[in-house]
Amino acid sequence: MLSQPEWMPYRPLPISAVNLLLDQSEGQPEYFQYTKLASRYLPLDNSAHRYARFSDALGALDRPRLYSNRLSYRLLECGLREFPPRMSFSLCRYFEMIDIGEILALEFASGRSRIRESLGTPFDLRRRLTSPSINTITLRLEPHGNATYFMHLRDSRDVALASGQTHVIPCGGFQPSGVSRFAIESDFNLWHNVVREYAEEFLGLEEANSDIGDPIDFRALKPYASLIDGETSGRIRPWIFGVAIDGSSKLAGFEVSSGFSGGGAAGA
Repeated sequence: MLSQPEWMPYRPLPISAVNLLLDQSEGQPEYFQYTKLASRYLPLDNSAHRYARFSDALGALDRPRLYSNRLSYRLLECGLREFPPRMSFSLCRYFEMIDIGEILALEFASGRSRIRESLGTPFDLRRRLTSPSINTITLRLEPHGNATYFMHLRDSRDVALASGQTHVIPCGGFQPSGVSRFAIESDFNLWHNVVREYAEEFLGLEEANSDIGDPIDFRALKPYASLIDGETSGRIRPWIFGVAIDGSSKLAGFEVSSGFSGGGAAGA
């Protein structure tokens, strides 16, 4: 994993302490430049033409269960040592992210470096599109002071990224639940995204999608409201430790912990 001082606060920060700024525009001109370079690593389709994008090849040849080109928040800048700590974002699409990141991982495995070298420093997020995951280790805090934590196996039949890995739980992309302005603004909140992942990965709810259902009212709708109230009351304490980049794919992740007091995890 790679990081730099500006991405790592001097001490863990409450997740709500980070100021998030959003430019709601899309359009990633560098995306087309890198996907063109990436075509050499992609297989041929049934008509003997090379797939144009990694996401096309994966969708056709080994499509995971959870696989849609959802709107995502693209990280542009990060200053977790500033006061107040801040991160700025624009919008992108999920497939745009994996089309670049997964090709970088394939190039790394092949021992080549043309695309990686063309990107320059991995910390220049305006040259390379990435939409971070939120990787949350869930701690169950016991009254006598000990703690237990949860891990899960990411089934390759279900997910496109980090498949086959034993990973912290919950873990998910930083995305709005839909394309409406209400969803984009309401979900532009790190804790709201973690809460949605708790509902899916601990409680078995379907992935929230306000494009085909009602927008999420985090203050009224259970189980979201219970988790929001738990954080407000201090029974749940989420902290962000920093931002890190995978060394092969150059995909970014927010490294987060969430401590549940009272012996419960996502059981608020």
